[in-house]
Amino acid sequence: MVSSARPTCCEETRSEAAFSPISEGTTQSGQTRSLYTVSVPNAKVKRLVVSRFDRGDLTLSEEFIPAVAPESGLKLSGTRRSLDEYYVTGAAAAGGRLYAISAAYSTLLAIDLAGRKLVSAWSIPGLQGPTGLAIKGEDFYIADSNGEVRVVSRPQ
Repeated sequence: MVSSARPTCCEETRSEAAFSPISEGTTQSGQTRSLYTVSVPNAKVKRLVVSRFDRGDLTLSEEFIPAVAPESGLKLSGTRRSLDEYYVTGAAAAGGRLYAISAAYSTLLAIDLAGRKLVSAWSIPGLQGPTGLAIKGEDFYIADSNGEVRVVSRPQ
């Protein structure tokens, strides 16, 4: 398990984001069952890792390094290329998918949580240093380093 990587945030806004969970899965009472974090590769841990915590006791339930599905449309050319270089700065979960925004490439990534793989990737032109992501209905709200929020319809 990887525990030293700093997760990216998306459920709340903080000036120093060391940990903010991403909620997914709703019980009958309306409470979510799981919290998700996405690590930010750093000098110590170079991998992009998705972690799931049980909301009841905040126990780490699983961690995985997403594989890239061939049908995702994401082309990583060269033997040394990986998802790790995408440097996720915002994420949100909906419908069994974890959506993550890349600061390095201004790309929206969709990770299938059950299959543990990246299933889609979309370039979002014109973003200036994306810093956060939220979902409401069919819209993505992407915050950038200039303090602006861009609304993008959920890609199909």
